Amino acid sequence: MGTSPVPLSHGLLDIDEVPPLTPTDLQCMLDVRAVLERHGALQRFGLSLLHKHFELSEGEILVESCDRARRVLVCRVERAGDVTARRLIPTSWRLDSIDVLQGCKQWCGIDPDTNAHVGGHTELNF
Repeated sequence: MGTSPVPLSHGLLDIDEVPPLTPTDLQCMLDVRAVLERHGALQRFGLSLLHKHFELSEGEILVESCDRARRVLVCRVERAGDVTARRLIPTSWRLDSIDVLQGCKQWCGIDPDTNAHVGGHTELNF
């Protein structure tokens, strides 16, 4: 993988600085959609707007947890070495560098017995 993975927020604009969508953006999305369709992956992958609300440091990741009963989804900053539950599923990647592509930046905690999202911490194995 080369050097240390790039922090998720590196080089991203703050959400308040992100320009609105343009017709050029729409064409790009249609092109990406065509590639996903060609690979049979329209129901597996999508797009999200790259932005930041705060900086992440090297060694920090975002871990997503879901409270289904309250319908609350939370992303929390965790130290990669401190996560403690049993399983994570990678959910977000940046594609602007090979280092970032190889190091997933956001994870969903999964209970291995039920395959349901967990509300606590999860284990990360690089």
